[in-house]
Amino acid sequence: MIISGLTDLKANEAIITDISAIKQTNLRTNLVHSKGRIYNGFLLLTKGNCTFTYQDETINLIPGGLIYLPKGIKHSVFAPEKSAEFYRINFTLRKTESKEEVIFFDRPTVVCEKSPSFIFELCEQMRLATTREDSGFERLSLLCRLLDHCIKSAYSAIKNRISPVVEYINRHYTETFSVEELAKLAYMSEAQLFRL
Repeated sequence: MIISGLTDLKANEAIITDISAIKQTNLRTNLVHSKGRIYNGFLLLTKGNCTFTYQDETINLIPGGLIYLPKGIKHSVFAPEKSAEFYRINFTLRKTESKEEVIFFDRPTVVCEKSPSFIFELCEQMRLATTREDSGFERLSLLCRLLDHCIKSAYSAIKNRISPVVEYINRHYTETFSVEELAKLAYMSEAQLFRL
């Protein structure tokens, strides 16, 4: 399995298959995926609150929260209210030539803390398309729109993290400074900063 960040998706040639969407309502209080997910996917919380637990990490979601769930992870979902509802989007992503499976991150990752309304509409359209056998192209088109939104959100997050670095360079361009200093300003490692 290959890890290829969301922002690298456009640069990599890939095949997307097994696209499906469901809406889950009245989520059980505690749901555990002990065998690991069999697909890549997104989860969009539409109602209530949820807590995801993966190894030692906890992610709290509120309505509108969009989270990426990579294939193979074992996690649990806790909903304090039985009224939690969400869309679950599943898909398989493979490199075109090697057919090796691709994931975006190696752990559950919040893509958007508060999704715009069109994302809710897009997930509902994808759910409806899943019920029709001849809707493969439609589901692919809808998933591509969702991925495009996720990529734009990722670029926006990168821009927000990088802006203190750019400001620092603009203010101190005549001085000597290190990559280590710049990386600390962006709250990332030097290697992460170099990749940007």
